[in-house]
Amino acid sequence: MRKELYICHTPYHLLIAMVKALLSERDSELILCASDYIGDAVIQRVRQSDIFERIETFPNLDKKAKELDFSVPVLKRRRALQGQLDEWVGREKTEHGEIYIFNDSSVWGRWLNSHKISYHLLEDGLNCFRFPTFLTYATPGNPLKRAIKRRMGIDFANFGQSRFTKSIEVNDKNGILLSSAKVVEVPRKDLYACLSTEDKKRILDAFLSVAEQERILAYAKGDVMLLITQPLSEDGYTTEEGKLELYRELVTQYGTDTVLIKIHPREKTDYGDLGKNCITLQLDNVPLEVLTFLEGLKIKRAVTTFSTAIEALDFCEERISLGLEETKKRLKKYE
Repeated sequence: MRKELYICHTPYHLLIAMVKALLSERDSELILCASDYIGDAVIQRVRQSDIFERIETFPNLDKKAKELDFSVPVLKRRRALQGQLDEWVGREKTEHGEIYIFNDSSVWGRWLNSHKISYHLLEDGLNCFRFPTFLTYATPGNPLKRAIKRRMGIDFANFGQSRFTKSIEVNDKNGILLSSAKVVEVPRKDLYACLSTEDKKRILDAFLSVAEQERILAYAKGDVMLLITQPLSEDGYTTEEGKLELYRELVTQYGTDTVLIKIHPREKTDYGDLGKNCITLQLDNVPLEVLTFLEGLKIKRAVTTFSTAIEALDFCEERISLGLEETKKRLKKYE
């Protein structure tokens, strides 16, 4: 039986890949194509978990995407682009059975398309296809011209537009902005429910050391709020100071005796001065959903601007998400 291959960029991708690999009857291999987002300690523990038969790691190759040379004459462009991609990923073919990727606009997604290799697309983040801002990554242009270029292999398609996309797996079809017969609904809660207690422990121990697990449980005692931040300044919604002011406002409005801060992996912000009762969790490379596997964890309230991860946190009594429009409205005060 041919092996499955999971191509991951982020800690969330890695989590879903681990879950699906544990539930699969096939042997699985893993490519971490942005290892700096995952971290050496987590990668080492994932190796020790023996969930994947083989693991390859790469630096973030997507930084090279802007180097793709589209100036080559049309008749030579396909071979030229393919050559660049082959050099970056270090191969010209794959022998895997089913291939799963979370971001087909990435260098790896373009490599699959350049070699006409079929793949399954898994949603990049929980319910991410509901948000127009996420889909702005799709390349605009004349649809007919782009279709012709794709057929010639000199342009790339993503978000299920590629003819090599076999399926698009989402947590929930409701409200998504993709209109495709390829969309398949696989609720993440159902996947997690299929895991054994031992499976959950293997995933938890891969992302968090025993000491880290004990530290989180100790912090979570009493009246606790979990603040889930978003890269608002990094993504151009506001300035760094505007972001800090908004989160100070949320701590004042919703804060409890202790406020635990879970920082988004792409943020570089120092939240040390947000408040005396605030503790920043050192969990940059740990998906929030992993905390649902931590036995005994209970938190009174979780608050975010618009992180979809909050929807999975069943260890929180109350979950508050402002939403994108309310977030923008509040940020106007700090312009």
